[in-house]
Amino acid sequence: MRYILYASSAIVPFNPEQLDELLRISRRNNASVGVTGMLLYYDGNFIQYIEGGSEALDGLYDRIAADPRHRGLLVLDSGEISDRILPEWSMGFEDVSPQDDEAIGAFALTAEALDGALDPALPKTVIAMMRTFHRTMNLRNG
Repeated sequence: MRYILYASSAIVPFNPEQLDELLRISRRNNASVGVTGMLLYYDGNFIQYIEGGSEALDGLYDRIAADPRHRGLLVLDSGEISDRILPEWSMGFEDVSPQDDEAIGAFALTAEALDGALDPALPKTVIAMMRTFHRTMNLRNG
């Protein structure tokens, strides 16, 4: 069992209908090959954690890398895992818009909010995912 954590930017920001379609297709395809994971979308930027068998994960990542709807694909972390971190999620998802920052409180994508919200018992990859997403957004938007 392996995992890949990557980030990328949309060529053109996705609207809600496009995100729904992306999720519908991803969930169906992931479930059919035994891949689970989580996708975050914020202001035209993606960060995704996927996990599964080597062959299924390699095939999925190859399709992701070839998708012309995004650019700047960067693998942030990858490796072997003994157990799934997200066994029930064919694709968990969160779309966080910049206007939602105050409404969502702890998920305001500030370093302070993350430090207060992230349970230290979470797997280190999930914590790294959230912190990396925060740093990436600050670099791209700052």
